[in-house]
Amino acid sequence: MKPRFLLFSSVFALACGDSTPDPGADGGLRECSADAECCTFAQCGGPNNVQVVSFCESCFARPDTHVCESERCQELPSDLCERGQIRVAFDVPPEAVGARSVTMAVILPTDSVGNPVDCARLLGQGPELFDDRTVSTTNSVAVALTPPGDPDFGYATLTSAPPGPDRIVYLAVTSESQGKGARMAEGCVEGILVVKPPRNQNKVNPSDPECFVEDGTSNVSLSLTPR
Repeated sequence: MKPRFLLFSSVFALACGDSTPDPGADGGLRECSADAECCTFAQCGGPNNVQVVSFCESCFARPDTHVCESERCQELPSDLCERGQIRVAFDVPPEAVGARSVTMAVILPTDSVGNPVDCARLLGQGPELFDDRTVSTTNSVAVALTPPGDPDFGYATLTSAPPGPDRIVYLAVTSESQGKGARMAEGCVEGILVVKPPRNQNKVNPSDPECFVEDGTSNVSLSLTPR
């Protein structure tokens, strides 16, 4: 059995401006209606709702406080005790030997217009994927791959996610640190159920990760495929 070590992640966020993509540009997808509350998550929340990590080339633009699903703005839980967790175990292929970092995103299964989002829509795409603001990515992080990409090593990473069914995880390993450089391999898992564990009412700090009385982590695994 491969050794498997957990790579801890934290959210990197940097506010930036927005450009609204054409929701119908990806052939066959329905377009935003005239009476929609939102057509991208850039139209929800405050002026800094669009968060972009400028140095991470393979991190998604993501909403800070509100997502746009099916033309309606919805607030994300900000309290850690209101979120669940996803632990992803993954392997890298020989083509990704020496990869320096892994990026991970948690994505909702419905886009801003109401089109389904699945792995087929995410895999094999160019860099424009990471600036598609019709897709609501609730978390997008980059962490060091330690040791650097090794096909004989088992990796794992942990991230938070809002509770609900059919969550999607997208992973990519890159040739340079901090999500920079070429994507050497990528992978995706869909249909993940994220649950919110019961709260520990003795904890007075709502941001304390120990607010949970039991582990409700959703565990998934995947093997990355070369780009």
